[in-house]
Amino acid sequence: MFFSCHFYHGLLGEISARDFLDRVRFTELRQTSLVGGSARFVRCVNELTKAAQSEANLLLLGETGTGKEMIARSVHALSHRSSERFVAVNCANLDGNRLENELFGHERGSFTGADRVHHGQFEAVGAGTLLLDEIGDMALSLQAKLLRAIEQREFYRVGGTVAVPLRARLVCATSVDLDDAAASNAFRPDLLARVNQLRIVMPAVRDRPGDVLLLLRHFLDKHSRGRAVALSPSAREMLERFDYPMNVRQVENAIVSALSSCYPGSMILPKHLPAEITRPAAKKLLRLEIPGELGYAGAREAALRAVDKIYLEELLIKNNGNQSSAADEGQIDRKTFATRLKNARDGGEDG
Repeated sequence: MFFSCHFYHGLLGEISARDFLDRVRFTELRQTSLVGGSARFVRCVNELTKAAQSEANLLLLGETGTGKEMIARSVHALSHRSSERFVAVNCANLDGNRLENELFGHERGSFTGADRVHHGQFEAVGAGTLLLDEIGDMALSLQAKLLRAIEQREFYRVGGTVAVPLRARLVCATSVDLDDAAASNAFRPDLLARVNQLRIVMPAVRDRPGDVLLLLRHFLDKHSRGRAVALSPSAREMLERFDYPMNVRQVENAIVSALSSCYPGSMILPKHLPAEITRPAAKKLLRLEIPGELGYAGAREAALRAVDKIYLEELLIKNNGNQSSAADEGQIDRKTFATRLKNARDGGEDG
């Protein structure tokens, strides 16, 4: 009885410690990788925590740059395999023969130049997690070999006759609609069924309302390297309005580009942002603030207010809120500066 109770309490302690470690890891990931609070993103986070406790093959779908590899790494970090290796292979970067060699390896003498045994990633990853990124671009001939490896949990090196056990957890990712690809015979339906035991669909940035500002702040903290850099109101407005067709990756690139253009300790202004963001943002600003029913006089007045809002706000920021200094730099009468700034901020109501 004593042994049984001792074993029981010891097991409880182990489970409790594991749960605590999982919570710590999850908190770290939410701060460093899983950034976002929108409903669709939070749903993905909840799904990945469940996937981390499973051994089922996981399929990650979503547009380019939505963070599929980040999700895969998070699943690995929260799983019992976290102490093992995580390996990512981009299937789109290698042709059929090179990808086969990269995944399965080869035996010595299996082809010209094969002067030694090469261990592929299926073997090198051991009991860790293997991410096959952009699996939708994999050649059909290689899909058949991958299917067999998944079904048999073993594979053969190129030119080999001895089966090698497959011990890794498999995660696949793609920006291709695999359901459509399978329907058109561009992807094997039986392979899709195998890799699609669990599925997480990553939302595009445009479908994550409220997350852009969180991502901007996250990447600003990440890449500013301790420099006291902030976003000006107009730059932040442009960044928040942009659609980001390349998704999270493009949000990060915008911040990195802006930081490389402004001086340490200064503020990111619209002029520091990539042209891909400032051009459509300026056009969108005018379209939004100048309805066609205003007529020419009204449209002209609205356009002038939009210019005043951008230009005068930046002058004010550069001069630490001192309107007299800002007016002097802009070569504007102090009273005129104050009136136009108020008018721009109020939208012309108190013209």
